[in-house]
Amino acid sequence: QANQRRKYLRETFQGIRLFNEAYPEAHTRVYLHTQLRRGGEQELDLMLAEDGIEHLTRCVDQYALSMGSISEEQIAKIFSVADCVMDCCLEGYGYSHVQSQAVGVPCVTLNEGPGLELIKYGAAVPVHHDDYTGLLVKPVPHPGSIAQALETIYKAGPGKGTEGVEWVKQNLSWDKIAGQWIDLIDEVMEIRETYSMYIPAPGPSLRRRAKQIIELH
Repeated sequence: QANQRRKYLRETFQGIRLFNEAYPEAHTRVYLHTQLRRGGEQELDLMLAEDGIEHLTRCVDQYALSMGSISEEQIAKIFSVADCVMDCCLEGYGYSHVQSQAVGVPCVTLNEGPGLELIKYGAAVPVHHDDYTGLLVKPVPHPGSIAQALETIYKAGPGKGTEGVEWVKQNLSWDKIAGQWIDLIDEVMEIRETYSMYIPAPGPSLRRRAKQIIELH
């Protein structure tokens, strides 16, 4: 809910509407895991109605979301039953990208940012224009391109992205990440011991300067 403006959900909703109009036999259904109105940056319920997909959309229970009573296990189940995950905005890391790949579900991503590195199974959306209204310049996709990405995934048919699953296991498993953290902690502790724990002895240059007498008039 803190990033609803940066997510450019309006373009995503419009892309879903275009896809649904072109392929009504797909029986499109949308799930949103965010605040619809109170607590969010935008009034998403009104946007859904304006874009004509409110009847296709189901949202997370707002009270459960506010109270933080949704477990990681439930989140994994939500991702695993989806036919497609959509996160077509500029991300710093793209956690939902990784979550989709971990359960073999295709993801629609932006072709700028880390999405192309994280997504092994899915479709990329090109940038249509840049948004200069905020402090940071952000790329924005076009609804038509989002609809085309959904069309690509739909025509490819159902299936599991084993390549994405294996990539997540090899690169982002707990053993892999824990090993990197241990190495980083060891490095930080060594730097702390070397440069921060003790006052270093003065070097030759500092000793020479300390012996000089400067008279001020």
